[in-house]
Amino acid sequence: MDFVADTFGASRRLSILVINDDACRENLCLVRDTRNSGVQASISILLLHC
Repeated sequence: MDFVADTFGASRRLSILVINDDACRENLCLVRDTRNSGVQASISILLLHC
């Protein structure tokens, strides 16, 4: 699990939560969010855990 972030344009932020399975090198989830709250990322982690 890792966060990738970048800033573009008029100080707009783009954050991506990347969740990979190290055993089979499969990408399980990519979640993008332009807000700083991290709510969408938290929801995605909870949904993957169930």
